[in-house]
Order: sequence, then structure tokens, then C-alpha cells
Amino acid sequence: MQDPLPAVDLYSHRMPGLKVLRAAGDVIFAARGAHLVSLDGQDPSSLQELDAMVLGGEVRDMELWKGKLIIARDAGLAVVSAGDPSSLVLEREIWTCGKASAVEVTGDTAWFLTPSGVGSVDLEDEGAAMPSSFGLLLPVSWQDWEIIDVDGSFCGDHSFLADEFSWGPERKFEAAFGWGYAAVQNDLIVIRLDDEGLR
Repeated sequence: MQDPLPAVDLYSHRMPGLKVLRAAGDVIFAARGAHLVSLDGQDPSSLQELDAMVLGGEVRDMELWKGKLIIARDAGLAVVSAGDPSSLVLEREIWTCGKASAVEVTGDTAWFLTPSGVGSVDLEDEGAAMPSSFGLLLPVSWQDWEIIDVDGSFCGDHSFLADEFSWGPERKFEAAFGWGYAAVQNDLIVIRLDDEGLR
């Protein structure tokens, strides 16, 4: 016989279109479409909006890094200062050779997934507007994939490949201990992530 569930407090807040959220202490960052909001969660029965902003392109994923939100969206990555959640500030935008569908941060590196590949950005490089590295992820057989390194500075010249080699809408990405895990269509692809590039 199963043990009964412990007593819990449950509160519901209607947020139509909510797709992505992250919590940091008693602050909640939530996104629906291109809208990003910060919420005060000190009283869970009555969440209070602290600030809101509209980003270019639909938010697909976000991670926290040193008081900032690293946001994957249709227009690439956005870095939003969130140290003061009542005053969200868009610090910079980084092109990702296509729509960024997922992002993971390991150390000071943001790894991102697009419809055609995977890349990285050195977040400590405040002047970076392009990826540090980018590789097209291509199927070479019914069960094998290959990464083709592409110079990130030429992203704009080959971003049309995103349409040519798109994997479709179902993509997930996680990164841990120097490895990236991409769920693409019916495959789990394991990618070595290190300073020498993508392998």
C-alpha cells in the first residue's frame, strides 16, 4: 500500500502561453512568447510582477548565469541583467547562426542548439556578438550524425542552411560535465564540449 502524500500548500496562477520559467531564490522569471516577466515569489499565494520586457523573437529556453538570464529565442541569444529583478535590462544580443531553440550554461560558456547545429559563446567576452564555435549537425546515415565545424564569424553567410538541414521542431538540449546531450527526432546525440571545439 502506498504511503499518503505529505501535506502540501498548492497555489495556482493563470499565465496563458507560459512556456519557460526559472527560479532564483524567491524570484521567478517566466516567459510567454516574446514577453519576459520577473515575479516576486515571497508570498506564493499572491505573486507580484516586478518587471516585464519584450524581447525580439519567442523565448524558447533560459538559464541563469552570474545574476543574468541567458535566453534562447528566435533571434539568437539575449543576455538580460537580472541582478535587480525589478529592473530587467537587455545587455546584449548574440547571433547564433539560426533560431536558438535551447541553451545550457557550463562555467562561463553558453552552449546553444539551433535547427541545424550546436555552438558556444564565451559569456565573459562582453564584446562577442557571434558564436565562439559552431558546428552543423548532420545525419550521415540512418543512425549516425556528424558535426561539421563552421567559422562562427560567417554565421550570417550560412544561416540559410538552417532551412536546408532543419531537424524539425522537436529538439532538447542538456549539458553536464563536458558533454552535451541533444534529443533530435528519434536520436539522442552525445557531443563532447571542450575548448578544442565540438566533437
